[in-house]
Amino acid sequence: QEKSDKESYPESIPGFDVSEGVYRLGGNRKLYFSLISSFYDMCSGADTAVRAALESGDRAGATMKVHTIKGIAGNLSARALYTSAEHLQIAISGESDEALGAALTAFEKALAAVLSAIDGIRPVLSRSRSAAGTSDTPGALAACGKLEALLLQNDIDAFTALDELKSRLGADECGDMAEEIGRLMDSCAFDRAAGRSKKRAIASA
Repeated sequence: QEKSDKESYPESIPGFDVSEGVYRLGGNRKLYFSLISSFYDMCSGADTAVRAALESGDRAGATMKVHTIKGIAGNLSARALYTSAEHLQIAISGESDEALGAALTAFEKALAAVLSAIDGIRPVLSRSRSAAGTSDTPGALAACGKLEALLLQNDIDAFTALDELKSRLGADECGDMAEEIGRLMDSCAFDRAAGRSKKRAIASA
């Protein structure tokens, strides 16, 4: 007999609030673990890329990379990584090299800890990616972060971002949450739409 989702996937992962993350995805544990696997693929080496951008004077590029990771970490309830990325973003826009160095080191440590934790459950993640079907999970992660940022900025391009998010998820993974966000956007309630997107992350699990 096939095991239930709770039996098939770990209840906890260091650095992640699994219960909160799964709740944000409407209880879809398979999708949650598939997204974590995609996060690993997308963000391995990101710390090196951020440091290289800063060392070359490309603060805008570094900020964009950190912002992307912060959004994904928030969506997956990787709280320590989210906080360290947020602090690094602030430090990049500041004028203190000492504060920037400390924030970068903290970010690197938080990212390394999360990636190490994910690496420890790779067999489970391989199974979850197969079970998740044909949805474009790396693209969905990026689209989700983009949607949330545009909503917070009251940017009309959020409509395009929502369509992109829907297209990147399989039909079985699109639910009422995306429709609710769309209705809020139609009524220009972007702040409430952002709140719903933040609360349930991918917005169509």
